[in-house]
Amino acid sequence: MAASLLRMSRWSKPLFSREVAPLFVGGTLIGGILAPMALLFGKESRSRSMLASVLALAGGLAFRFAIIQAGRKSADDPEAYFTFASGESAPQPEDKV
Repeated sequence: MAASLLRMSRWSKPLFSREVAPLFVGGTLIGGILAPMALLFGKESRSRSMLASVLALAGGLAFRFAIIQAGRKSADDPEAYFTFASGESAPQPEDKV
């Protein structure tokens, strides 16, 4: 996922904007992926696995909100659309995606 975001540099900027980045990075990547993985390493317990499950669900919800907010922010940047429509920076068939 990170490699895809780096390839889409201009188009992924709204995800890392001041308004959306805390939700995307904090809520999705850290709270929804890294924290549940950290909880599942070590001694197994029912409470840890339930907390990991709740964090993963909350991370999914944060991801949905981040994508919607980033899409709204992206709509305010007509230049991003023009570069997308012209094929600039778009993955080519010979690229490994």
